[in-house]
Amino acid sequence: RKLLPRLVLLEFPLVIVDDASPQAVFDQLSELVNAAAPGSILVRHTENLGKGGAVITGLNTANEAGFTHAIQIDADGQHDLGSVARLVDETTRNPAGIICGQPQFDESISKLRFYSRYITLVLVRLETLSTEIRDALCGFRSYPLQPVTELIKHSKPGKRMAFDPEILVRAVWAGIPLYFVPVK
Repeated sequence: RKLLPRLVLLEFPLVIVDDASPQAVFDQLSELVNAAAPGSILVRHTENLGKGGAVITGLNTANEAGFTHAIQIDADGQHDLGSVARLVDETTRNPAGIICGQPQFDESISKLRFYSRYITLVLVRLETLSTEIRDALCGFRSYPLQPVTELIKHSKPGKRMAFDPEILVRAVWAGIPLYFVPVK
């Protein structure tokens, strides 16, 4: 209820993926989308596929609808929508690349979160033999749809939480450039 009205203000077409929520919740979402964002594409999974499954569905749907790029934003409100302009600007400068939000943390970050992110970063760097990936976990990104949907089709990345780091690793292997912009 809080995120959708803020997304509408960005004036971008929306593809919203419902990952098998109960029927009553989906009905409320459908009413909200029809009232606040008419013309948006609402897709519903009949079974829960996880975050990666929802992102894959969203990217494929946007590609099939004729869009060239898609911005991934999680529905939990953790991403700063004020940073969308940075993703769009970087996408305009580098349309062939995946533009990744790179969170800027202060000293209040928990040790568990800090070390979990660090361990993941070390592992993806070992997997790619590269330091190209600067943050593997932030799901606030802009994707060039044609190369990324082809990559998904041929590599079949995981559909759960592993999607975010895995798609970047596979992008490095496929030669899709990555760019990082600082985000809150």
